[in-house]
Amino acid sequence: KTGVWSTLQASIYLHSTAAGNFKSAVTAAAAVSGSTVTTTVPATGIGGWFGMTTTATVSLVSVQPWIIPALAGYGIIAVGGPYIVLRKCHEHWRRATTDLNDKF
Repeated sequence: KTGVWSTLQASIYLHSTAAGNFKSAVTAAAAVSGSTVTTTVPATGIGGWFGMTTTATVSLVSVQPWIIPALAGYGIIAVGGPYIVLRKCHEHWRRATTDLNDKF
């Protein structure tokens, strides 16, 4: 038997890419969740009934809720993409191992 065929360089590259992408996805989520915006809202009490407004500082996610699925999608694609490629590489390596073991 010839052992197991694998490309260490590709394996390390894909693992480190996934880890780096995970770090950037977490950093982006933390940055977005900590961001605030100033918005105009109706005044409280009787002033609000007459159309008066005031400004309030609120979370960015509360003003733009579509950011949540966008961040989730980015995380899934950024981290899952390299692992899908790694899975495909493992299939090729398994076939190469079988071919080499059968031939020698």
